[in-house]
Amino acid sequence: MSAIILGKYNRAQELRINFQLDPESRMIDIPENINREKIVTILGNLLENAIEAAQENSSGKRLVQLSMTDFGNDLIFEVEDSGSGIEYESIDLSLQHGFTTKSGAGRGIGLSLVQENLKYLGGHLTVVRSSIGGMRFTIYIPKHPISAGGAG
Repeated sequence: MSAIILGKYNRAQELRINFQLDPESRMIDIPENINREKIVTILGNLLENAIEAAQENSSGKRLVQLSMTDFGNDLIFEVEDSGSGIEYESIDLSLQHGFTTKSGAGRGIGLSLVQENLKYLGGHLTVVRSSIGGMRFTIYIPKHPISAGGAG
């Protein structure tokens, strides 16, 4: 997980995007039964989307914020960007494989991977407008899922 965050941080720096990790973030109490590769896939896709959204902001601050905590019964990750955001009508569509608002081949896969991996982990996602302009994606992954798709 540290490697994906560091990699995305460096990518943001190269693109002149301010990547902020909440200094209060903590992620040390991850149960052994949780598949870390799935968390990396989720986090990597959300951060990449946030970086791309912030990069498109030509008139204001280009910012990505990451916050995470392992307090309580869930692992919680929050990714925000200063992009233009997604229309509320498109949020559900954006989670479907192949849906994209961007041009180019091979698009429309990231958020569907997030959704598939969250389902496997017994987690869920909320999407709202961010106070910094774009969207805020919040991921909840139960530490002890009742009925996950499998353990590891």
